[in-house]
Amino acid sequence: MVSIPKAIKIVRTSKAYTFEMYLQREEVSTEKHEFYNGKIIQMPDGSHTHSELAMNIRSAIKMVIRPLPRKYRLYSSDLKIHIESAATSVYPDAIVICETPEFWGNRTDVIVNPLVVIEILSPKTQAYDRLGKFELYKLLPSFQEYVLVNADTPAVETRFREEDDLWRIRTVTDLQQKVSLRALGVEISMADIYEDIIFPIKKSSTQK
Repeated sequence: MVSIPKAIKIVRTSKAYTFEMYLQREEVSTEKHEFYNGKIIQMPDGSHTHSELAMNIRSAIKMVIRPLPRKYRLYSSDLKIHIESAATSVYPDAIVICETPEFWGNRTDVIVNPLVVIEILSPKTQAYDRLGKFELYKLLPSFQEYVLVNADTPAVETRFREEDDLWRIRTVTDLQQKVSLRALGVEISMADIYEDIIFPIKKSSTQK
């Protein structure tokens, strides 16, 4: 059972929703929601830093996959990932798939075959992204790499599936280095990911 953080609000109703009911509700909603086994969960608002980081890393990935002989497709946070075995649908910050997208049912906004998933970490939801969402994504056979981008300081963590239950974790914190995306066979620059990002000023222990 995935633990839902307090920062994410459950839409309180007297009934459990089916996935089809959730999709119908989401079509007319002005806010994004995720779906957890009958519960509809309101996602927290993003920030300008979150938005800029998401744009930066999508642009960096797009540049390096364009010349590859194998076709990869990059999608934004507008698409949902459906994990049918967990009766769950979630929004990532970016998705890379290999060759042809596989959609749930006749939908074109619900992906079921992500290869690489990217999440921008926020203070309110980073524990959920690191643990809860990762456990969900691992249920998908196509899922091979998880990329976690820290918004408070330069740090990008990648988790690459070497075997079914063996994940190789690497973290890069130097802006002069590159992040290897092993599932794609490419590298992206930390400087490109964090281009124009202004980090919050940390108060010293003597400041009040």
